[in-house]
Amino acid sequence: MTTHPQIEAIYEELAKAIDMTEAAAGPAATPVYLAKLVLALAHAMDDPDKVMALITECRQGL
Repeated sequence: MTTHPQIEAIYEELAKAIDMTEAAAGPAATPVYLAKLVLALAHAMDDPDKVMALITECRQGL
């Protein structure tokens, strides 16, 4: 993956959103939040093939 100039700000915002989700609804809500976020971002990207490739790519190294 290439590094976006604002990747640190994006990471920080995501971490904050996860913390807020867990504080409000518990840790079990985090996977639901992340799934909703991925679907919203996929819709915004309007490139289903790229989204599918990224889903596979991001599983690597877990």
